[in-house]
Amino acid sequence: MFSLRTIFTGWLFAALSTAAVTASSAPNPLLGVQTGYPDILYRSGSSAADCSYDGAGNLLITSQALTLTLVSGGLPTFITGGVVTIDADIATDGTFIGGTFMVTGVAGSFASPLLVGTLIDYGIADLGGAPAGSTDTDRMEFRFTVDAGGSLDAEMGGVGKVGGVIVTMEQSSYNAGTGFSTAWGCGVSKGNIGPDLSYTPGGGDGTGTIGYWKTHPEAWPVTSITIGDVTYSQEDAIYILKAAVKGDKTLSMAKQLIAAKLNVAAGNESSCIDGAIAAADQWLIDHGGVGSGQRQWDGGDLIHDDLDAYNNGLLCAPHRG
Repeated sequence: MFSLRTIFTGWLFAALSTAAVTASSAPNPLLGVQTGYPDILYRSGSSAADCSYDGAGNLLITSQALTLTLVSGGLPTFITGGVVTIDADIATDGTFIGGTFMVTGVAGSFASPLLVGTLIDYGIADLGGAPAGSTDTDRMEFRFTVDAGGSLDAEMGGVGKVGGVIVTMEQSSYNAGTGFSTAWGCGVSKGNIGPDLSYTPGGGDGTGTIGYWKTHPEAWPVTSITIGDVTYSQEDAIYILKAAVKGDKTLSMAKQLIAAKLNVAAGNESSCIDGAIAAADQWLIDHGGVGSGQRQWDGGDLIHDDLDAYNNGLLCAPHRG
């Protein structure tokens, strides 16, 4: 009788393999994502509709989440009703705009959704170099920041941590010559999801203040952001940044929290502020959310001040030059 680990060994090896290949040029080259634990293994069926780019900016990958392995050497747990959804906006010239990421399903004691995230980058390679009109096996990679709401948040390192997705695309019609200027798809999408071991914090351009982020929307590394337990679009988040506080402590906290999360998503070192970010989210939840009219800090002033110091480059990441 084959063990669960044996059944999926082939898929796991194929998804994690980083054997040298000659890849055609791409608008965004592969990121070098290396996923760790917890590890989610996924594989789609054989429908091109599960992996498609419409030639007009919309990339959608949906696949079946199969197993969850919490630690290296641990036994995988089946995921019941598991679905991986990658919904990315990529311009026809290959420019990354933004997107969302989610894994639903139940794995043992972990409830659905397992992971919720905001996509922050992607890479793609035409590994087979097949001519236009034919198919081969290609590869995509995504990075995402962990948003609040997933039952695996703590195992991933907490809200704001960076995760990675490896996507092996079989029967892929992606062609590096035409890139994202035309529609393409793949028959099977499979791979692994977990913390991105290749991601090195501190690679950003320095932190920005509230004033910077509300006047530089083009610099935002994400198109939506979760504050407290509510996800806001970029437009709505900028509205919060520009809003008059008028004594509402939740607005003061939200402004600094938005800026801090954007600074982290932009790749700046965050080890000194991760705890304050999590605490600020919880403070907002406990005090009615953004705009509740809370007039007292009730213990939130020190959290607010830490976020302000980080955004001004006074902690573990420098300020933007």
